[in-house]
Amino acid sequence: MDVWSDKDLTGNSSAALRLNARRHGVAERIVVTTADAVALPLPDDSVDVVGSVFCLHNIAVDGGLAVACREIARVLRPGGIAVIADFPGVSRHVDELRAAGLQVDGPHRGDSIARGPAGYLLARAPA
Repeated sequence: MDVWSDKDLTGNSSAALRLNARRHGVAERIVVTTADAVALPLPDDSVDVVGSVFCLHNIAVDGGLAVACREIARVLRPGGIAVIADFPGVSRHVDELRAAGLQVDGPHRGDSIARGPAGYLLARAPA
């Protein structure tokens, strides 16, 4: 799921994702959807894993990070996990994810060649 912006990723597109999935033999196991992180078109408690890589910092609407974190918590099944990486780190994401009811492990520091310090965290929905 993505809005397919090339702001951070050159060549980011639905077609490129589908091609990559075919190359790796998983095309029949994925669903590609165009959607925004602040309004996920998924039912409550419907996914086991949410992955967000260098995405949440791009949300431009006021309060968008909090809304996106609530959306992540909403769609995760009990015991589900979110893996989030972002720059300039994910420290500001921790409070929002906890406020949304998730248990957070992190932030952990990583490095991004493109933008300097990056970080990641794991957040789990209570079982």
